[in-house]
Amino acid sequence: MVSRRGFLAGTAAAGISGFAGCGLLGPNMEVIRDSCTGPSGECTIVFENHGQSGEVRVMVEHRRREEGPIIHTDSKVVYFPGGEKKEVTINAAGPSDAQGYTVGTENV
Repeated sequence: MVSRRGFLAGTAAAGISGFAGCGLLGPNMEVIRDSCTGPSGECTIVFENHGQSGEVRVMVEHRRREEGPIIHTDSKVVYFPGGEKKEVTINAAGPSDAQGYTVGTENV
């Protein structure tokens, strides 16, 4: 089962600290939908950038349990135009015992 709780909590915290630190410059990403085809398959994620254009590191974090610790991370740096939606495919070559994943981003 897919867990988005960690990602949403991180996004909310980043948004709050962005306002506090005037961090509104750069991309401001929202996950529209995601789909992974297993621990050694591909993840396809659709993002919408509500901020400015820029590079973003897209991360898929694999977990042994849905809410467990991160055991492996796959990432890819992608350029996102401001105000647009974009689909990203990332090779999620996680360990075979991974049971859950979260998707996240960070500005580069």
